[in-house]
Amino acid sequence: MRYKRKIGDHIDYIGICYDEPERYNRLKDNERSLLYELKITQEQSRQMVEERGLLNPIYKYFDRQGCWLCPQQGIGGFRKLRKHFPDLWDKLMFYGEEAESHATIRRFAQIIPGYTVAELDKRFALEDRQLTLF
Repeated sequence: MRYKRKIGDHIDYIGICYDEPERYNRLKDNERSLLYELKITQEQSRQMVEERGLLNPIYKYFDRQGCWLCPQQGIGGFRKLRKHFPDLWDKLMFYGEEAESHATIRRFAQIIPGYTVAELDKRFALEDRQLTLF
């Protein structure tokens, strides 16, 4: 941010596809999206990247990228994280334990509304057992 202020007027190019008009309409005056302006959809963008061997392997598991511990990914993202990236899940379990031990109220220990990391882990373990019954 400091660098941007230092250089003054500039344009930020942001990867918003043509099928994301709500996001495009929120762009600031100094932001542009060439994907949107060229009417390239998310699917077309993905195909172009895939054809060139540039698709990030994380898309094998997740629809969108972001921080692996982001609460905005929702319960489905955490389920995939636990299944496919156990080392990161272990780190998240540690962070969750730290949060629970220091939280003054339950809400501060929750990673998503209604669940601490430990509670998500228990839920996913029960789901795993249930799926193997059938």
